[in-house]
Amino acid sequence: ILAVVYYWVKKKTIPPIRNSLLLKSATTLAEEIREGKLKSEDIIQAYVDRILEVNPIINAVVQDNFEEALREAKEVDTFIESGEFSLKELKEEKPLLGVPFTVKCSFSVKGFYHTAGSLLFKDVIGTEDAPCVALLKKAGGIFLATTNCPEFACTIETANYLHGRTCNPYDTTKTCGGSSGGEAALIAAAGSVIGLGSDIYGSNRIPASNCCIFGCKPTRGLTSLDGMLPKRMASVDDYLSTGPLCRYSEDLATMLNVLSMSKKNLCLLPQVKLKKLKVYYQTHLKYAWGVSTESEVAQAVRKAALYFKQAYDAEIKEVDVLLFNKSNAITLHLFRKGIDESKFIEHVTDGRVKELHKVSEFIKIILGKSQFTLASFIILSVSYNWIFYSEKDIALHEKILKDLLREFENLLDENAIFLCPTAPTTAFYHYQMYTHYYSAFWTGVFNLVGFPATQCPMGLSQQNLPVGIQIAGCKGNDALTIACANELEKTFGGWIPPQQNRKCQERKTK
Repeated sequence: ILAVVYYWVKKKTIPPIRNSLLLKSATTLAEEIREGKLKSEDIIQAYVDRILEVNPIINAVVQDNFEEALREAKEVDTFIESGEFSLKELKEEKPLLGVPFTVKCSFSVKGFYHTAGSLLFKDVIGTEDAPCVALLKKAGGIFLATTNCPEFACTIETANYLHGRTCNPYDTTKTCGGSSGGEAALIAAAGSVIGLGSDIYGSNRIPASNCCIFGCKPTRGLTSLDGMLPKRMASVDDYLSTGPLCRYSEDLATMLNVLSMSKKNLCLLPQVKLKKLKVYYQTHLKYAWGVSTESEVAQAVRKAALYFKQAYDAEIKEVDVLLFNKSNAITLHLFRKGIDESKFIEHVTDGRVKELHKVSEFIKIILGKSQFTLASFIILSVSYNWIFYSEKDIALHEKILKDLLREFENLLDENAIFLCPTAPTTAFYHYQMYTHYYSAFWTGVFNLVGFPATQCPMGLSQQNLPVGIQIAGCKGNDALTIACANELEKTFGGWIPPQQNRKCQERKTK
């Protein structure tokens, strides 16, 4: 009923981008700062001005760091003017020097509210930077703001009682996705150039798809998982990752090189060769729990596969990975392995709630008196219902996961990619999430098997909503997925400013 209401709500329009500094990649900005062509202060000011312009419309920012960011930018400019550095050393040691970045509010940033979108954490202040935040700062990045996420960063729509609802900049009546929705919306609206998010079942890639930007889930173990709320849990660690979101694909590699804990996995895009590329693709599932793939999304996957065939004489083949439709059931069982319902609730709430009285809490939700959103209540309690979860079936789902992993390992070698939808549909209306709960199977599979997967924008739909696809590769092959995203960006246009429509983009790509 609430979703239907948004059908008649008038869309708010994002103002056009007037400052050309907002149209440069982070990689380019950093290079031009190092060379003295641009001032970091001018860049930071441009993004501060843009946030002040767009945030009242999309509600993406939780807490800003504008004053300190401008002070740091002046220090960077003074340092550059001193000339006491080697450009080569600076590029290697400070690849993001003077460039602003934003951070999902589930990450700890020293001195800033660390809420994960929950009323339970409304007074929590970060005592230290999460390792990923610290790495971005060490690389010279200037922290600009924290951004919104769903309560406990656990659903595919960014809304909570503490910070409110974040809107999609392409259509404010639609969701920006979740859980890294604040990041995706702000970056898409040109209020940030790069951002840090987390991905447990598509939490980076789904918002990136909804908002026409790039986002990736790195190979398992490549980036740090520390410094987040909810805190790490053994049963979930294997399926959680942290990673970049950005408007320009080259920034995925730049950021991942900074965030990587293994220098063996550096993303050096010029070294990636596509001449022996094999492309496997899938557009539909026969027996999925969830929503069927929209025709424009399926067509985007086929267009990408055909491009690689035409441009690189790649071998392309449509496949049908039948076990895709088991990913939701696998997740519901393995995420809760070894932890009972009360311990799960206690862990997610960091000990603030020991037990959840479901009936009384549900009544509170209906009356608007609960500290939990309906979405997080479902995650905390209903998912343990016998309809979805049975402890005796854990071993069965562990076997299914092994079979799924074997299927992808047999399919993908170091020269192969797998193309599929990021989400089966374009962005849906606010509150419509409850009919899309199980549509994250396309992204969740790659969390389960630990493979890298990169979301790539492929233009706008007939309704001027972003369409995205995923590019997955074998373990450790992050660079190949990003290189392929870079190729598609050049051909299909990549990020499209929210104020542009489909017809404008078609003229540009012809």
